[in-house]
Amino acid sequence: MLKKLHDSHQGVSKTKELAKQHVYWPGILSDVTNLVLTCPICNKYNRSNKRNELLNHEIPKIPFDKVGADIAHYGGKDYLVVVDYFSRSFAKEWGFQINNTSPNHPMSNGLSEKYVGLVKKMIKKCRETNDELEDYLLTYRNTPLVNVG
Repeated sequence: MLKKLHDSHQGVSKTKELAKQHVYWPGILSDVTNLVLTCPICNKYNRSNKRNELLNHEIPKIPFDKVGADIAHYGGKDYLVVVDYFSRSFAKEWGFQINNTSPNHPMSNGLSEKYVGLVKKMIKKCRETNDELEDYLLTYRNTPLVNVG
């Protein structure tokens, strides 16, 4: 069960939230913590140094009221990353207004920048484990947000 909970190599908090939804045994949170902290894939791609703090935005009251987008370059391919600030789910053809931010000023689009890094890390982990990115994304999208639910 621990291996299944950690299939997509999310961090300690995310894996704990996922576990809370599906299984229980005495000491599960400690077991999850130990598994994630000793996972060679997660340790390899763990951020070793903290970046500058990104600007936080207010969470909108409805989905797709505010979205962020950015392009992730990795492995010779470009990936369009679109983030909904309310639900953080993928938005496509919903007719929302697009506001552009200045190039070379990523802090103004902090959530998109965060997800570019997250997706790049997922792609690297998938390549190393021969897993499908779609499986990682499915698990990520179905894991509750820490402190948000």
